[in-house]
Amino acid sequence: MANGAMNNTGMTPQQQAAAANANARNAILSQGVERLQQIFSQGFDPASQTIINVQPQNVGLVRGFLVKVEGTITNGGAGTLTRTEYGAANLLKNIGFTDTNNQVRHQTQGWHLNLINSARQPMVFGGAYSPNVPVNYGNNWTVMVAQTTIATTADAAVQMYYYVPISYGRYDLRGAMWAGVVNAVAQLQLEINPTPCVNTGDATLAVYAGGAGGVWKTATNVTVTVWQDYIDQIPMAPANQGGQPYLPQLDIQTLYQLNTTSLTGMVAGQDYGIPFTNFRSYLSTCVIYNNAGTLNTGSDVNYFALQTANSSNIWKYGPEEAALFARTTFMADPPKGTYYFDSRAKAIATDQYGNTQITVNPSAVTAGAQFQVGYEYFSQASQVVFGAMLPSGG
Repeated sequence: MANGAMNNTGMTPQQQAAAANANARNAILSQGVERLQQIFSQGFDPASQTIINVQPQNVGLVRGFLVKVEGTITNGGAGTLTRTEYGAANLLKNIGFTDTNNQVRHQTQGWHLNLINSARQPMVFGGAYSPNVPVNYGNNWTVMVAQTTIATTADAAVQMYYYVPISYGRYDLRGAMWAGVVNAVAQLQLEINPTPCVNTGDATLAVYAGGAGGVWKTATNVTVTVWQDYIDQIPMAPANQGGQPYLPQLDIQTLYQLNTTSLTGMVAGQDYGIPFTNFRSYLSTCVIYNNAGTLNTGSDVNYFALQTANSSNIWKYGPEEAALFARTTFMADPPKGTYYFDSRAKAIATDQYGNTQITVNPSAVTAGAQFQVGYEYFSQASQVVFGAMLPSGG
């Protein structure tokens, strides 16, 4: 049968696959049991161990992991510690996930995961609002903690939650991982930030800045707790059809990925390209313009543009417009220096657009400036090895 030709069902093979995937997904969501189970909890001394490997349970269709990090920071030196722009989001330095097929799906950082957790809702992840009603709704619980300042010789508890997504959504199962296997394991890797406080210099990836003696408190542990979010009791095919789990094949063949990178070499007044990898569908891009440790609110950027292979601009606007669009996602401004570009309503498919990049034209560049970039995208497991980026102007 020619590619795309109709068969006796009146559907092309692609339509048949999509219909089978939708049927399996609907069956799982209607018949499966949603479970959130604690799979790990342990205290660690960051002076001796910061990297933690958590092996997920080999059960069900995995949608993600809820991670809780809690500890105590002490200010043992002169000067007050002040919470940075990303604060407690930087309690975890790196987050990685490798699936049962040994595909690295996530290699990201705490600041990026916090932005993605917020963008996926939308509204800021873990935040509370105070509605104008005569009932005490509001910020009544200490869910996430990192006080604004820590005085000299004082201690402060810190606590942060992260959700490490494996599927794109709670009910959109693209990227979900079937864990009901016996001959392979997955791995969630978490790295506790070994230097949560910075005395001088760039504090973008720190929790606190400004004091000479800010450290994790000695003789205390940082406790990491992980819950696995998965769907159990997956419908099974009849025995005469093999008796295997009824899985959405297109969903589980899709990889939902989060990655971060750091780029340098920008020049004031000149376009700088932040490239997209080929064979990907981009859902969002986060850019921190870290101007040598200074995070501004648009004063050091002329404009941003999404540029395709033929040098045409899909869009082009300034930092204030970027802030306006970010507010429609977060219902708040993200931390200073942060620009969020959302494309989840219609993903940027680089196999459709060709070589694609976000172009940034900075108006001021200080020595040591860099772009810290976070990508969120779909890929196909069969195409991961073929993806490549071309440098700006390529």
